[in-house]
Amino acid sequence: MIKLSEQVNEMETKDTLPKLLRMNYQKYGGRRVALKRKDLGIWNEYTWKDYHEHVKYFSLGLISLGFKPGDRIAIIGDNDPEYYWAELAAQSARGSSVGIFTDSVPEEIKYIITDSESSFIVAHDQEQVDKLLKIKDEIQDVKKTIYWDPKGLWFYDEPWIMDFNSIEELGKSYEKDHPDLFDQNIDQGKGSDTAVLCYTSGTSGVPKGVILSFDNVIGSGIGWLDDDPWYPDDEYLSFLPPAWGAEQYLGLASGLRSGLKVNFPETAETVQENIREISPQCVFYASRIWEDVASTVQAKMSDATLLKRFLYNTFLPFNYKIETLREQKKKPNIFLKFLEMLGYILVFRALQDKLGLIKLRAGYTAGAPLSPDTFRYLRALGINLKQLYGTTETGINTIHRTENVRHESVGEILPGSSIMISQDQEILLKGPAPFEGYYNKAESTKEKLTGDGWFHTGDAGYIDDEGHLIYLERLEDMRELSDGHKFPPNISRGN
Repeated sequence: MIKLSEQVNEMETKDTLPKLLRMNYQKYGGRRVALKRKDLGIWNEYTWKDYHEHVKYFSLGLISLGFKPGDRIAIIGDNDPEYYWAELAAQSARGSSVGIFTDSVPEEIKYIITDSESSFIVAHDQEQVDKLLKIKDEIQDVKKTIYWDPKGLWFYDEPWIMDFNSIEELGKSYEKDHPDLFDQNIDQGKGSDTAVLCYTSGTSGVPKGVILSFDNVIGSGIGWLDDDPWYPDDEYLSFLPPAWGAEQYLGLASGLRSGLKVNFPETAETVQENIREISPQCVFYASRIWEDVASTVQAKMSDATLLKRFLYNTFLPFNYKIETLREQKKKPNIFLKFLEMLGYILVFRALQDKLGLIKLRAGYTAGAPLSPDTFRYLRALGINLKQLYGTTETGINTIHRTENVRHESVGEILPGSSIMISQDQEILLKGPAPFEGYYNKAESTKEKLTGDGWFHTGDAGYIDDEGHLIYLERLEDMRELSDGHKFPPNISRGN
């Protein structure tokens, strides 16, 4: 197995997601599964050949309906293969995609579609289609709305909406007269092209479309995956919403770079059941989900048999001690290693299996920082959990390295990223590829981006003597503190 940075010669021209997809198709064809989705209790598998063909025919189908280079499709739906196919299809047609969160109300959807100037919409199901029909007259530049789950939509008599399969059939017909168009479009793509717009939450004003190029989404994962490489035999659970930048960096870009298998749970409610069936090597949860995992274990152990509680309470303190030693970069002695192994055999192996994490090589958390106590507890259970830090605008900028995990930090700076702490303790970032700005928001871009390329995060923190980034809180909350405590300003670190 080789690290991703050692694959440069093979991938140096694979600077877009469609090129990476084509590379995997040419390498694996129909011999290796690329995507799996649980539906009605059955895992449906899609090979790299299937993946490539769905993207190809959906892309040609869009073109047959008038999709042009530079156009955008807005996608609103849960994690499903069709989300990936639609996004890559638009990119293959030299356009881009716009993610919309599924809990958005019609007014929010209208704003994003209008602001992004999207010409097509791809929606998951009846719920989302009904929202779109309410605002149809206010988004007249949208040519078609395309849905992929037909349940409840069979009898809708509305020519403005079409099903996903119909678009693919149009693509197959279009290919007969344009047999080389799909590959020609992919060949013309460049790393600097816009791949996706990811909209901010709008908590500090109206939502803004973050322009992410292929260089942004692909480049963000290179340094991180060098420390935690993913392999073609790995399983990844796609659970984060694709409208969030993190899933663009991980499930889409890094999944295509590594060629691993991406799994889609049946529903949000069945994730725990589905993850045990998958037993993935790579999992990315928001901090709230990891907190739920910790609470679930503690609740289950309080109701466990007397023997199980005794073993758990006996071995957990030893695991805590071992975790403390490793944080201090000290090696546990032979006796502690023996107790760790015995505790795994008697207690923690079964516990990890129940959580679906028995094969987990690394679990990741980002967003709101996980509390040090919860983080340390999960690692004491044998879960190799790591914190990431970054923004949609700059990608993933820090991570806990395998041999250097600190519970109070959010990791060390990744190669290609730079961090500076301003005089007022704000974290400023530069990502592996320059931040492209906010779509049609030049003033907002100027507010967040300095002339020399530093992005203002609005977060407060500092870099300690060992090069770890310590996140404190939002800067606006920090300014309200009156204890006068200061951390070292003007620290700049980069790789």
